[in-house]
Amino acid sequence: MYARFSHYRIKPENIEPMVRQVEEDFYPNYLAKLPGLIAHHVVQIAEEEIISLSLWASQDSAEASVAIAVKYARENMADTFDEIIHSGAGRVLFVKR
Repeated sequence: MYARFSHYRIKPENIEPMVRQVEEDFYPNYLAKLPGLIAHHVVQIAEEEIISLSLWASQDSAEASVAIAVKYARENMADTFDEIIHSGAGRVLFVKR
């Protein structure tokens, strides 16, 4: 299993609109259509920071999603995010359910 993450700096007033856009557009029209998606989470880790985390069945799927997520954020949410701090993918080393 692999994970893709993106760490964003965002104004607090933009958090709810961003979450709505992810739920209504990005997830169903982009992310959910990629093969190998297991789960997707959006987590607020600080007042002005969000992490998007998705789990993938393969490394190729996780890495493909990085480019799509960054491109979507830049093209469709440029006014929402102050900064994309970091985005990447890696192998999941431990999962406990």
